Amino acid sequence: MSNQIQMRRGVEANRGSVTPAAGEPIWITDGKRLYVGDGTTPGGIDIFHGLGSASYKDAGSNANQVLLLDGSGKIPESALPSLAIGEPFAVASQSAMLALTAQTGDLAIRSDENKTYILKAAPANVLSNWVLLRTPTDSVLSVNGKTGALTISKADVGLANVSNESKASMFASPTFTGTPKTTTPSTDDNSTNIASTAWVRNWVNSLGLAVEGGNIDGGTF
Repeated sequence: MSNQIQMRRGVEANRGSVTPAAGEPIWITDGKRLYVGDGTTPGGIDIFHGLGSASYKDAGSNANQVLLLDGSGKIPESALPSLAIGEPFAVASQSAMLALTAQTGDLAIRSDENKTYILKAAPANVLSNWVLLRTPTDSVLSVNGKTGALTISKADVGLANVSNESKASMFASPTFTGTPKTTTPSTDDNSTNIASTAWVRNWVNSLGLAVEGGNIDGGTF
């Protein structure tokens, strides 16, 4: 007759009720896991994890061991590290920021400075544990009182009456109104410069003609 190895077997719920002898294997029929006794540990030791029954789920502290999935094919929740989600806090002063019940990664939005800080380490009441977020890096926070994504018109910067014209069209055949002024060329100027009323009077006088009351007097015989 051939040799046979027979092992103790049962369901996971009953495993801790027995203390197998050293070297004695235990097969868990519902969990499909194998344990081996050391003579002292109730339920034996998981040969894949090297853990006793009391610490089977503490797989996170045994990084070099094989991690078994739970009955639904997922990593046991106890094996996952704790998670923290950063929370934003709106505060109006430094003292209010330092009084926050905050954890690492939380944000303090300071309305007194228009700046945002992130907590890099606990405790939150130590100023050096808060780090300024330097985004955006420029110093312009508003334009003419407007903030956010801006669309600026000429009226926003005091240019409502300014038209957008090219230099070529702006000075082509202009029509002046009011009392436009110009310089007064010399009487011997023979260029395309604009002649002012003062130039006309000076030119007439240079001809030896008297100008009285705005009329040219031709003189007497």
